[in-house]
Amino acid sequence: MSKTSIKIENLSTGYHHKKGNYVVAKKLSADINKGELTCLLGSNGVGKSTLLKTLCGFLPKLEGDVYIEEKNGLEYTPTELAKTLSVVLTEKINLRNMTVTDIVSMGRSPYTDFWGRLRKEDKAIVNQAIKHVGIQHLANRPIQSLSDGERQKMMIAKALAQETAIIILDEPTAFLDYPSKIEMMRLLHDLSRESSKTIFMSTHDLDLALQTSDCIWLLNKETGLHVGTPEDLAIEGTLTNFFESPSLDFNIETGLFGVKSFCNYYIETEGEDGQYKQMLKKALLRNHIQIERAEENLKTIPCKISVCDNTYTVKTKTQTIKCESIRQVLDTVYSVQQEAI
Repeated sequence: MSKTSIKIENLSTGYHHKKGNYVVAKKLSADINKGELTCLLGSNGVGKSTLLKTLCGFLPKLEGDVYIEEKNGLEYTPTELAKTLSVVLTEKINLRNMTVTDIVSMGRSPYTDFWGRLRKEDKAIVNQAIKHVGIQHLANRPIQSLSDGERQKMMIAKALAQETAIIILDEPTAFLDYPSKIEMMRLLHDLSRESSKTIFMSTHDLDLALQTSDCIWLLNKETGLHVGTPEDLAIEGTLTNFFESPSLDFNIETGLFGVKSFCNYYIETEGEDGQYKQMLKKALLRNHIQIERAEENLKTIPCKISVCDNTYTVKTKTQTIKCESIRQVLDTVYSVQQEAI
């Protein structure tokens, strides 16, 4: 049975002003389980960062309660909270002439004396955190020489060195290329499992969150907070309704979103339904052409595409054209299409 690590009850978030409170989100109730990766999703301006900052204690709550490790968040001293919860923000560190090890060592500040001196055991924890994230080769590198992905790994190592039960991250995959995003999400999921840590993060990388997270928090201004596994949210239709758009299509079989195709034309094809035909189908759909007559009102392009292994042949009434690439197929189909108009 999963143990609750963070619990919010009727939580309202926002900002205090002299003229009154500005409410961003209200009456939110949900749990985050220990040893799981939970992703917070929502549109821009819905209040994801405000919610994270409220959970971390950076912003005071307007109403409701936040429980961290079964203890009311208001009961923690700053030092106690720093030993329980660590934070990784999106903002880049602009410090210079400091190494990766220097930054990761700052994670030990809740445990050091007034002068911040590291004991032997502190240095061992720092080295272990660097190793856990896989950046041993960067340990002595100055931080200004790091890529965005390397900086993010460094900050996660700092959070690990802090030895907290909970890690909260605000957009950890922002500014990363796609392979680095995948690597980062896999790293965070593995950390939650291997270290039994609670990892809660906000992200705009919808498909990656649906593929890697154990639990999803969907935050919406109108309907509030929806919580569940990606699969449960997909089955009950919450995902489809939440991200409803005329240009977006949700595939219930894969549990992922894609670009919705609007087709005006139909073209006949033949050959085995292997990877080459599937790639051809994808390219044709992008050009508003179906290879299955799913709609009666589609205009037919007067030719047939034959697929055999990695060879494509376009057959018209007057000629047969062999194509070595999908680009050539598209060019040929376009010519036939133009002649038919």
